[in-house]
Amino acid sequence: MIHGLWGLTGGSDAGRCPVCVGCRLVHFLRPSRHVTGGDDRDVDVVGGQWEMAVWALANFCVRAKGAFTLSDGDIFTPCPTCKRLIPLSSEAVEGTGILYCHTAGCRTANTPVQAIYPIAASTLTEALNGCRRLAGGVRGYSPLRGVPVALQLPVLHCTGNIAKRVVLFILACQPEGLQDKARRVLLAIAGKGCLGSLYLREFRELVAAAVVHPDIYSNHLDPAFFIMLQLTQLMNASWREALTGPDAVARAGGAAAAQLAASLLGPLWEDVKPLDPVTKDTKVATLYLHAPIAHMQIQLGVARSGVALVSDDNMEGHLRGVGRFLHNHGNSASPAELLSNMAAVQQATIHFSTPRSHPSALVFTEVIRVCKCCKAFGRDGTADFEAIRSLGHNDAELELEVVDGGDELKISLHSLKPVVAVSGTARQRADGTKVRGKKEALRRGLRRRQRVIVACVCGRLNGGEKSAVVEHAAARRAAAMRAAVAAGVVASAGGESPADADGDLRGAASATTPLSSASSDDDSALGMFGADRHGSRPASLGLGLASASSAESERPASTAQLQRRARLAALPSFFPPPELLPLVFSRPAVYSSCEAVAALPGEGPKSAAEVNALLLEQAAVLRLFVQRTKSYPFAKWATGGSVNGEDVCTAAAALLQRLRRAYSERIEWDIDGGRPVDA
Repeated sequence: MIHGLWGLTGGSDAGRCPVCVGCRLVHFLRPSRHVTGGDDRDVDVVGGQWEMAVWALANFCVRAKGAFTLSDGDIFTPCPTCKRLIPLSSEAVEGTGILYCHTAGCRTANTPVQAIYPIAASTLTEALNGCRRLAGGVRGYSPLRGVPVALQLPVLHCTGNIAKRVVLFILACQPEGLQDKARRVLLAIAGKGCLGSLYLREFRELVAAAVVHPDIYSNHLDPAFFIMLQLTQLMNASWREALTGPDAVARAGGAAAAQLAASLLGPLWEDVKPLDPVTKDTKVATLYLHAPIAHMQIQLGVARSGVALVSDDNMEGHLRGVGRFLHNHGNSASPAELLSNMAAVQQATIHFSTPRSHPSALVFTEVIRVCKCCKAFGRDGTADFEAIRSLGHNDAELELEVVDGGDELKISLHSLKPVVAVSGTARQRADGTKVRGKKEALRRGLRRRQRVIVACVCGRLNGGEKSAVVEHAAARRAAAMRAAVAAGVVASAGGESPADADGDLRGAASATTPLSSASSDDDSALGMFGADRHGSRPASLGLGLASASSAESERPASTAQLQRRARLAALPSFFPPPELLPLVFSRPAVYSSCEAVAALPGEGPKSAAEVNALLLEQAAVLRLFVQRTKSYPFAKWATGGSVNGEDVCTAAAALLQRLRRAYSERIEWDIDGGRPVDA
């Protein structure tokens, strides 16, 4: 829903996050990469990214086949007979795209030359899809364009999906016999016949049950799995507290606890999720877990908007109630009567509340102990550990105690102590007798298990065994990097220098301890794009723009496939010059995260005359593209597919107007100001 309202779909690795720009997919779960935050990605920024994609498409239509030459602020096309370059500015009637060759002796001097050549609809669709992905995954202007709106992260969707993936991941990692047994136990607890029929709220309840009784999965559940269950329960409960807490102190404490739990869970999840035998490397860098790590605390806690109802308080009850109301009152009643009746009961429905939530939604944690072995989670493990230390030190809702010279971090959730005390109190009837039942048993178990969470996979803090899962993940990652080094493949990703990448490879290849802080650089495996705008792109560009199975990649590519790959690889070169972007877009957030607009290596700043020539050239490109949008083939293409032709035309016209205004302002400033325009 968020992506639909924001006008986003199928974004590149740098455009997946709908909250901020600059959140790269490969760094989604790394708290050290989100310490400084980023620029908000609001409706205006998304609209600017769409205009940048249309701008790149306009350049593609003009320059793709090499039929035009851009020089001296104009567009030239060769005469089909004498090959003399004809400027677009020599149109007999402006806006028609019809040119004439005036060379003496040319046999086709009086024959009109069409400046707009046909482009196949499939090629145009591929180009637009590639441009919009590189520009940030935009699909058009947002339906909410011009409306003041704030984005709030979906609590139910995020927390429920995290719980669901953790439950299914741990289940998939069990041996076949234990897997069947654990599945039957989970279904018995939920009272359902199939895991696919569970609501997201029920997965959160299963997480709480597994925290109390880890033998639901296995008699010897791996410590890493148990830590994931504990952190998931704390994150979900504290996130809900940050949204619906009765006072600002409780909400602020819930937001801090949720961010802390997510910051510990994210690197661990990214480290062990590739071991999943079912989905393997997919669904690792998830937006559901990235949201509490990087963006939740700035929206909730003290800063949250007014909330009347959390939809997952009684989801099934609301669904049944709506169904009964429509069935009982919508038989022969008019639509106006039906709506008025629903409005009459709306207040009673919204303000309905139960005296206590399910134990899985309550906070029971007072202290989190973090071991130094958490530094082994991925390449950024050490930086993530320091980011968690800084979070505990700088956040007023947390108290940090450094133990053993930094080998252990003891973080207290002091702002949530009143909430924890209420959650741990047993329920009583009016006559003072205690309430018995499954929920109370679950509450007592959570109070005992969740009071102190020990994030340690080496066994030093809890006196247990080392995590075999984490050791296996580290050994597998080191083996993969040794194989890459042996094959002579050295990948540099994340904007780092080749020397830094070589250092990571050597550190991973020479690692002898599975829980070593050195690890692999998985950036290239996640499909990051390179930084060179006009040069050749890495193989991951194909992964980002068009999915292909391993079987297809083994077969020799046809000529059409090679041509398509070449077109996709050349798309970054059609993006507008970086010198013009500040003149057209008022907010740097529009283009700051787009790697396709990076300047060429070693390219110096351009002079005022060169920038003015670029403005004229790009204005001519947009003018020619606007003429194309008025043709019948373009209208047929825009109406025959999923492209919003009106948004394309609107963006092209807006860009052309801004380019002309920028050029006129620069010329006026140069003449009247008495100094160079780029001084």
